[in-house]
Amino acid sequence: EKVRILLKEVQNMKNQMFFLQQSVIQLRTQEHLSLVVAENDVGPSYNSKGSVDLAQVKTAMDILSNKLETIDNLLNEKEWVEKQEFLSRNQYVENKFEELEEQVHGTRQIANKCEETSLTTKYAMIGVNSQLDGVKEQQEE
Repeated sequence: EKVRILLKEVQNMKNQMFFLQQSVIQLRTQEHLSLVVAENDVGPSYNSKGSVDLAQVKTAMDILSNKLETIDNLLNEKEWVEKQEFLSRNQYVENKFEELEEQVHGTRQIANKCEETSLTTKYAMIGVNSQLDGVKEQQEE
């Protein structure tokens, strides 16, 4: 759906650029914008105060045209999936995350039980060491 919207916007931009090009061509044909080439000029200039603006518009139009072609090429290169397939893949990933979350929760419970058992064993060992110390003292007497 988003791709369709993007393609529609790209087409709208193409149409706008076409109309802008036609407007530039029409403005060039008007007499007060006749072309003038001076000795040291690299290219043509216009006989008008708005000539700078027109040149900037043409430059901006060329830049936009290149950007539009780049976007169009990028859209054509990508492999898009349908919405239903995307939702299906998304659901699969979410299910996997839930499974992993359950496994992590189970692992934490096991680790907590191990820690409890370890502490119990540690206290039991302290008790056994105390008893052994008592037996050792009795044997030494």
